[in-house]
Amino acid sequence: MTPRPYSIDQRPSFGEWLRLAAPDLLSLLVLGALAIAIATRPPARTHLFPVIPGHVPDLQYAYPYRGRIIPSWAAGLIAVGVPAAVILLLQIRIRSFWDAHGALLGLATALLCASLFQATLKWICGGLRPHFYDRCRPDPSALAPQQAGTGYGDVMYTTAACTQRAGLEGDAVASFPSGHAAALWAAMGFLALYLNAKLEVLGGARQAPAWKLAALLAPPLAACLVCASLLADHSHHARDLVAGALLGAACALAAYRMRYARLWDQRYNHVPLNLLAAYRYDETWDRMALSSAG
Repeated sequence: MTPRPYSIDQRPSFGEWLRLAAPDLLSLLVLGALAIAIATRPPARTHLFPVIPGHVPDLQYAYPYRGRIIPSWAAGLIAVGVPAAVILLLQIRIRSFWDAHGALLGLATALLCASLFQATLKWICGGLRPHFYDRCRPDPSALAPQQAGTGYGDVMYTTAACTQRAGLEGDAVASFPSGHAAALWAAMGFLALYLNAKLEVLGGARQAPAWKLAALLAPPLAACLVCASLLADHSHHARDLVAGALLGAACALAAYRMRYARLWDQRYNHVPLNLLAAYRYDETWDRMALSSAG
């Protein structure tokens, strides 16, 4: 049977959708697999840190380890569940299958790209967390002679000098960049762009009411609050959070523009792009004619 012609205005059958979306779904699976594979590898380099008996040589790594204010599972739920739920709730009014398709796959693209990039940078760069010394509790006197310190003054040691080993290689030396910040800003950045397009807040010809601006700023505020909690509980340095936020925001911008016709122009930024045909930017079109597209 010859498949029906694809139309952005029609809801496809599951088989038609799967045929059209298969390349995207496969790409997302590859991105996710790569991110997991890199994130589970040991660090690419050995991290050195100074140990001077009777002294704390670097106070930025000597904060107490108290656990996280917001658990990782809760941060993940915020990053994935909240944007997806908002997108689906808005479909009650928008009622566009392809808009939901573009938004949800765009959200997944932003999250997975940010996860892959931050996992790669964390694997290559990493770095000591603010509570590293409290978790490590180094004692160079317990080392074998061949594990003596290196560098100037022989004061630089590896994690072999740590008396507490739990979680050191997988977490305590993986500070830069922040994966939480990257994921949150990828997800909340994408959601902010989506809300801006649907609510017509920025880039339009008319002034938007204050509640729309509040709705637009809510996702970035949520990302800021979670990042602030990571700074407050000494899970990350400020530089880790800034780098992760910039990485996530860049992925959000790229993922949204890949799925929608514009980033800011209110005439087109709500229109999901066709999978097979180029979108025609015609300023003579009645804008209301595009409302069914999202």
